[in-house]
Formats: sequence, structure tokens, C-alpha cells
Amino acid sequence: MKQFNKKAIMLDFLMTVLLALIIFIPACIFTSNLLRTSEQGQASFTQFAEEIKKVEKADQGKLDSFLLILDQETAVVYFEPHQQAVSVFVQGHGDIGNTVTSGENYDLTIQQPPSCLQDKACLCLVQEASTSRQYQDNFKPRCAGENCGLARIQGEATITPTKFSCLQDFKFRLKLKSCGFGARHNTQGYFCSHGFVIERNLIQKSGVTAYYSAPRRLALQLTKGDQEIILE
Repeated sequence: MKQFNKKAIMLDFLMTVLLALIIFIPACIFTSNLLRTSEQGQASFTQFAEEIKKVEKADQGKLDSFLLILDQETAVVYFEPHQQAVSVFVQGHGDIGNTVTSGENYDLTIQQPPSCLQDKACLCLVQEASTSRQYQDNFKPRCAGENCGLARIQGEATITPTKFSCLQDFKFRLKLKSCGFGARHNTQGYFCSHGFVIERNLIQKSGVTAYYSAPRRLALQLTKGDQEIILE
């Protein structure tokens, strides 16, 4: 009887250890991958800033390329000097100036982190953010590129960075040709003012139904201009 009890206890112990390993090992792998992914995004942002400084020293017209890595629900945001936020007009399928639109339009505001000095341009990696939303249905004057008129706005969202890394030591201003990267979902485009945003699912997370779905790796081209560096 005692021998039987010992075997039963040993079997229960082995089953407990096995069950713990089944739960613990995948959790460790998930945590490790999560940390590695976050580190890759941060390292890519730092290298991106270094690449911009490299282009600043190059001759005018110089072209360079960079592969930017973005984690899920993160963004690289550029704030122009003396601007406290970047504004993004998200245009749905409807045309500007039409009172009837087939897609929803949104106004988004990305707040500048407090670490940015107001008199300098600020480039930030936004890793986490809180969002406040306000749903409405009214018409406001908006521009989609050179096409300006009244747009039907279905909602507004304010994105406030809560975890971020910012750099300001740039001699040239940055200009992005198009704010939207990746596959379109119910949108004709993002139209940025007071800076720009390169994002991966951060705008989608804010609750809008019109957005881009960008890949993890974005191939960017940098061109040295007279007083600015153009990204596309």
C-alpha cells in the first residue's frame, strides 16, 4: 500500500511539473518576442534619426533609403517648430464639397509630448498612447491636397502619447509627401498639417473606420532639398 501511495504521489508531482512547463514555456517565449519586437522598433527609430542627420550633411539632391521598422499600434510623429500637435484629416470615400458622402471623414489630433521644446522641430516614436473620442455629424472646411471645401466630419479623436522617445537635434525640416502607408481601408488618404505621422495601426486603434494598414517594415526614400529633407 505504501509503495502504491509513493507512486501515486510521484505521478501527481510529475503531472504538476509538466503542466507548469506547458504554461510557463510559451509565456516566456511570448514575453521574449514582445521585448525583442519593442527593442527592434526603438533601435530602428534611433537609426532613422541618424540617417536623417547623415542626409543633412550630404549634397543637395542626394537620395538615400531607409527601412523603418514599426511595432503594432506605434507611430513616428514629426512636430513642426512652435506646434503643439499634428492634425490629420482622414478622408473617407466621399468627395470634398459634397453634402453626401459614401465614406466617413475624421479629424485626428496627435498631441506633442511634454519633452519637446516649442521652438524646435521634434521627431518622436510613440509607443503607447491614450485616446479620447467625440462623435459628431457636421460640416467643416477641409483640404485633401489641393482640393479644398466642406467635408462632413463624423468624429474627432485626440491621441495623447503616454510612452515615447523624442529627438530634436535636426538642422533641416522634414517633409513627408504622403501621410498614408500600406493598404487602404475605406479611405482616400490621410492629410497632415503642422507635421506628419508615419503609423502602424495607431489611427485604427483610435476607433475610426477609415484608415491605412501599414506593414511592419516600411521602405522610405530621403531626398536632400534646399532647406528640407523630403521623405516618401
